[in-house]
Amino acid sequence: MLERLLTTVISDLGSLGIFNQIEAYEGHFDNPDEFLLKPPCCFVEFSSGRADGVLGRSSVVSVDLYLTCNHIKGKLNVAMLDMIERVKGLFNQNRIAQTGYMHFLGFDRLGIFPGFCSYRVSFEFKEDL
Repeated sequence: MLERLLTTVISDLGSLGIFNQIEAYEGHFDNPDEFLLKPPCCFVEFSSGRADGVLGRSSVVSVDLYLTCNHIKGKLNVAMLDMIERVKGLFNQNRIAQTGYMHFLGFDRLGIFPGFCSYRVSFEFKEDL
């Protein structure tokens, strides 16, 4: 289920046509000088998971999207506020990977890359029974 969820999230993000780079997060921010950043970009991380309900037959997965671009707002380039709204619209309350639903939780600014605008947008994925 997790691999299918990751593949679907990356594919759906690609369908927006706004990202130059979409990857699974694999510690990129630990050493930002050691990899190439091509904004606007998105890194996908499953930050935690747990069983849902008393019987634990389904799963709940915390899905964090790390968005990075050059501007907070603007008309010429893809800007952060527009990216957050588009990503939220793509996933919030929508069925994903034919196995469950995503729910928007919130977003927060990150000071990861000097000179870039970076935010974490958080969702919760609830698997169907």
